[in-house]
Amino acid sequence: NLRKMAVAYEEEIENNRRFLELLQQKDEESARKDEFLYETMPRSIINMIRSGTSSFYDTIKQHENVAVIFSDLCGFTKISGSLEPLQVVELLTCLWQKFDGLTNNLGNVTKIETIGDAYVVAAGVPDSDPYSAVAAAVMAVSMNLSVHTVQLEFLKTPIVCRIGIDIGSVVAGIVGHTNPRYSIYGETVLYAQKLESACKPKHILMSKSMKVA
Repeated sequence: NLRKMAVAYEEEIENNRRFLELLQQKDEESARKDEFLYETMPRSIINMIRSGTSSFYDTIKQHENVAVIFSDLCGFTKISGSLEPLQVVELLTCLWQKFDGLTNNLGNVTKIETIGDAYVVAAGVPDSDPYSAVAAAVMAVSMNLSVHTVQLEFLKTPIVCRIGIDIGSVVAGIVGHTNPRYSIYGETVLYAQKLESACKPKHILMSKSMKVA
C-alpha cells in the first residue's frame, strides 16, 4: 500500500509539474492557453496552481454557503429530435454563449459544467461570498430572461428553461488529470438538480434554505 501511495504521489507531482510548465510559458501561445484555462476553471484556482505551492489535490476543499443552480431546456428531447445534429449543436452553443456572458458579467458566479442541455452554475465557490444567495438569484432570473432572446431560423417554437436552486455545503476542487476540470459535489448539488427536475417551465424553484438565506 505504501508503494502504491508513493507511486500515486509521484504521478501527482509529475502531473502538477507539467501543468506548471504550461502555465509558466510567456509566449503568445501561452497567453492563449492561459485565456482558455481561465474560461474552464476559476481564476483563483488557476492562480493557486500557478504559485507552485499547491497541487490539484490541494484545491479540493469543503465550502459552506454555496448556492448551486441547475437549469435545462424544457422538452429538449422532442426539440432535438426534430432538428439536424448540427442544428442541435448550434442551439446549445448559442444558449451557452449567452449564459457564459452572464457568468462573466456578474463576476461572482462560477460556471461549473454543461451536461447535455443542462447548465450548472455556483455562487460562493471557490471564493466565499456572504451574498451567494443573492448572486444565484440574480443569475437565475437573468438566465430565464436570456433564453427568450435565442432566435434561430430553424426553431419552430420558442425555447424555455426551468431552474432549480439550493444553498448549502459542497466539496469542490480540480478532478482528473488528462482533462482536469473544477467540479462540485454533495447533497446541495443533488438537491438543486432534483428541484430543477420538479420545476415548471419558465419558473425557478428554490429550496427552503435558499429562501431564507
